[in-house]
Amino acid sequence: MKIFKWTEGRRKSKYNKLPLLLLGYGKPTLPFIGFLDCYVLRFGPGGRVNPHQDPVIVEQNDGTNDYYAHHRLNIIVKKSKQGGDFVCFDGPHKRFLNGRVHLFRSDLCIHSVTEVTEGTRYVLSIGWGNFTKPYKTGVPASD
Repeated sequence: MKIFKWTEGRRKSKYNKLPLLLLGYGKPTLPFIGFLDCYVLRFGPGGRVNPHQDPVIVEQNDGTNDYYAHHRLNIIVKKSKQGGDFVCFDGPHKRFLNGRVHLFRSDLCIHSVTEVTEGTRYVLSIGWGNFTKPYKTGVPASD
């Protein structure tokens, strides 16, 4: 993935993302953190993200998987006029500044963004994975 180039969002959702920083992406290479990423997310009319989780899975040499924490800090830089609400449930989640800042575990929380019906929404999204200690180990690769 190239930085500083708008691309379509994931999960068949209607949004765009602009990568600003991708360190240790996909591999546990940064000491104490594992990976660090930073994106600007843009949601125009019709933009949304369906409910999902973002697990950090590392395949081991024995064919099993280890699961690691995935933290995310989302800062709503510009709200849309209607819609575009961040929803997070079933996991650790903190809200600050009247819901403009969200700190959550994206691997544990089921999270989504409601459809933007008017205006454009911009979010600065910073994520990091903790590869110092898995919270689940030895999971068969088929799970």
